[in-house]
Amino acid sequence: MEFYREKYIELRKQKKIKLTVLARKLNLSRITLWHWDKGTRIPSEKQAREIAKALGVSVDLFSNLQREAPVSEKGMVEEGKALNKWISFDEQEHSNRKKQQSSLLADIAKQFEEASLSVKIMRTLLNYGEVMLYVKDSSHRYIAASKEFLNLVSMPSEMSVYGQTDLKLFPVRDAKENLDEDEKVILTGERVKNREGYIPGSRKLRWGIISKIPTYDVEGKITGLVGSFIDITRRKNAEHIADILKKGLDLLNNQIIFMGTGRDDFDESNSLIPKDVLYISNNDLTKRFYAVKPDASLKELARFLASLKIEKPMHDLKALEEKGYSRIHYKIKAPDNEHETLNISSTIYYDKDADLYFGFLEIDKLRNIMDKITSILRERKVDESIIQEILAQKFDS
Repeated sequence: MEFYREKYIELRKQKKIKLTVLARKLNLSRITLWHWDKGTRIPSEKQAREIAKALGVSVDLFSNLQREAPVSEKGMVEEGKALNKWISFDEQEHSNRKKQQSSLLADIAKQFEEASLSVKIMRTLLNYGEVMLYVKDSSHRYIAASKEFLNLVSMPSEMSVYGQTDLKLFPVRDAKENLDEDEKVILTGERVKNREGYIPGSRKLRWGIISKIPTYDVEGKITGLVGSFIDITRRKNAEHIADILKKGLDLLNNQIIFMGTGRDDFDESNSLIPKDVLYISNNDLTKRFYAVKPDASLKELARFLASLKIEKPMHDLKALEEKGYSRIHYKIKAPDNEHETLNISSTIYYDKDADLYFGFLEIDKLRNIMDKITSILRERKVDESIIQEILAQKFDS
């Protein structure tokens, strides 16, 4: 069928019939008529003839359909067709009609069964699912909602939400945001898929995964939408806390903080390196090592740091087992300056149940200062015994 959109719009304007009035006469949504006006869809043949009746004009004025016969003439034609069917003695035709009727009944039964199954599935989702689920019509009025959604909007039953609007259920700002998004889905047919955002009506306290899909009738017309909110507040809070913790650890610029599980055998540098290195802080001190080995893995970075040791003390495994920690001091070559040495204070904690190592490698500023003082004293020919006495007092362990 060809639909002459401009003529249809012109006839409607001539008749001074508003879009909302015509939609009510045709028992269709205003959005459907809006699509006809814009040319994004066209009415079916049946709908075109209904439009003609509503406007009081002939259907051939805005389509290529033939005008309907006058009522009396049409009645005679239909009665004649019916009479011919009754007086036909063609057995084959009778058999064909019977088969067609049986097939039609089977199709109806199948569709009814499928519809019943769909209703059962929908009811299960609404009554037993943990998802905040709701169904709206094209006028943005609620048709049904899950128990979780009813709890969200403090409604006692599914019937109490029927016919309600967003402005009745949510604060004004939340209602407008939800309504605007739903309107776009209904107008364009574009779905919202797994968008993360605040759940409306939760006072910005609950974070959710939001999805919305349009619903259609058998003719492909959008009849409304199904929306859902899945609460992920706990996950988001955990991610937020982990992010804060990580940033906090990274702010400790004079420490390298690491975490790992299991234990490799001691290598030639007598370094205790976890078998699986899970985390190394990303701060100014760590960047000095990455500047030399920018593509190193966490494990490779740990081994590189151990290879720079000038002194090779070993952590006390017995203390790790009994006390849960071990602390040692040693010197390393600066990774980015071969003429610089760094005093390191290394502390490792061990959780036996989790087989987890958690440690700090910290620049010992006091020892660095004392090294400089010692160097100055030696340059000035101070007696070595005096220097050693000073060092022993400062670093008596």
